[in-house]
Amino acid sequence: TGRRYYLKVQTGPTLGRLAVYRGGKQLATIDLYAAKSHHLTVEIFAATTRSRRTFVVRPKGTKNRASSGRSIDVDALVVKQ
Repeated sequence: TGRRYYLKVQTGPTLGRLAVYRGGKQLATIDLYAAKSHHLTVEIFAATTRSRRTFVVRPKGTKNRASSGRSIDVDALVVKQ
């Protein structure tokens, strides 16, 4: 349970886009393309109360024009109080 939720992802030249859902509603689309690989932490949800929540992360199957691939690389979901 928590109030702030973050995804830790890898970005790079061969990565595509991912979508984050909660309750069937899309919260965000994150483009993982970057010219050079690095780690990124992205806030996906913030709430005023602590509660148990379920998120779904899916590849969109799309990519930035500059990317050579559509894969996604998610390292962790971080929950903060």
